[in-house]
Amino acid sequence: MQTRTVRSIYVIGAICIGLLCGAYLVVHYELAMVNGHPPYTDHDVYHQAALRCAEHAEQLYTDATSTYESGGTFNYPPPAVLPFMLLAPMGRTASYITASSFSLVSSLALTFVSLLLLQRLRHKPLRRTHIILAVATWLCFAPVWQDAKHGQVNAFLCLCCMLSVLLTLQRRPILAALCIVVGTWLKVYAVIMLVPIVPMLVAQARRTHSMVDVGQALATMVGPVVLSLVVMIGALPWIPIELYRTYATNVFPSLSSYTGLNPLNQSLIGAYARLSTTSTDLATTAFVAIPGWVHTLQSVGILAISSIIAMASWRQTHHVITLSVCILAMIPILSSYGWEYTYIFCLPLTIIAVITVLGEATAPRRDVWLLCLALLAFAIPKPNDAMLHAMATSNMSWLVHALTFRYMLAVGCLVVILISAGRDDIRTMPGIDT
Repeated sequence: MQTRTVRSIYVIGAICIGLLCGAYLVVHYELAMVNGHPPYTDHDVYHQAALRCAEHAEQLYTDATSTYESGGTFNYPPPAVLPFMLLAPMGRTASYITASSFSLVSSLALTFVSLLLLQRLRHKPLRRTHIILAVATWLCFAPVWQDAKHGQVNAFLCLCCMLSVLLTLQRRPILAALCIVVGTWLKVYAVIMLVPIVPMLVAQARRTHSMVDVGQALATMVGPVVLSLVVMIGALPWIPIELYRTYATNVFPSLSSYTGLNPLNQSLIGAYARLSTTSTDLATTAFVAIPGWVHTLQSVGILAISSIIAMASWRQTHHVITLSVCILAMIPILSSYGWEYTYIFCLPLTIIAVITVLGEATAPRRDVWLLCLALLAFAIPKPNDAMLHAMATSNMSWLVHALTFRYMLAVGCLVVILISAGRDDIRTMPGIDT
């Protein structure tokens, strides 16, 4: 199928969507805050936590008005509060605008890191068309704007994850380990990058018996532990050890034991909770406990997928880029909370799929349609609570459920595209630099 027309329509549409999203962010959030009418954002929670921690560090996780699972309290690892403590003296508005802008810059940097990895994946030079398509994808990718709107850290976290892969392939294991540590101390998700990276390095060292490869494997395995201790010790003046115990024994277990019924929670656990609830109000923001057997099934599923990816990385080390973007895309689906901004972990996968399909003169018709379906699913705007409530109470609850599956459907389409393209491109993926 000829892709030139589809490519042109996509780029023009992406620019329009990006301009609209940017204008919405500035007018309804940044200017609203400047004018004294601040809407709710996740950054409010981080800002308040930073103020509490600066005054009394032991009160970081203390908030009498909210519970951990509700998201109304600070629920990340203790060192994650440090960047917000740096921003806190600026005040709420300036702190939010800085964090929001940093999220956009991080996601744009993530776009270019994804391009560098794609170049290695295809073993072909990038063309101007590829860069245009990647930036267009960044512009119209809804989770990019959701992350920026809330002043979230997911864009930077995903950037750390992808940098760890790139730096590993460039034989810079200490820097790769540092990226994983920085990401993990923001959110524990980043530690999952060791799943594809470590087996690949160990298998390569076993095959070559090279001291360079052995050293890289050891540095990647030991480096995160050593660097984590360095971070903990260095942060002691602001983050007492007791906070790590609180996070490990109270905050994290509580977070992993609950899920949200809100349709914006697009994880498998969230979908199960909505399908099994007796409530007729699917627009609710209630949080419910995850049944024990479901929690066990979730853990088994995560371990199974991680094991499959680890084995694939061990057996075919040149697939590490593909495996890395796939396991990142699984994070919002397999976690207890798949909020829309967490799907920014799918941006590298989306960029690779867009360029694979639209970056060439022709592409299989099936892949073009799958890509269009995925991009449409990501582009559907977030329904507001009033709209969701109206649909749920007018015998259209099926449409509410359909909307909440749209991101998972998009990820499935992108993975199918990547698999079909693998017969040609992935086979030529380069290994580690020598």
